[in-house]
Amino acid sequence: LQRTCVEEILQRLKEQNGTEFGILAAEDIIEIVAHYVGPQAYNLGLEDARQVLQAKLNDTEVEL
Repeated sequence: LQRTCVEEILQRLKEQNGTEFGILAAEDIIEIVAHYVGPQAYNLGLEDARQVLQAKLNDTEVEL
């Protein structure tokens, strides 16, 4: 997945800026995004899972 992201970042930067960036620069971008977005995405995933489980529990209670 990281390799795909690196390639996509390098391609987009080249298309938008006309400048080629190195793999390390693309990896740094991924690390920065993961650092700031990762926890929020994780928490959203947990909330989604909680809602699904709560809905299943509610369905079970209705059936009883």
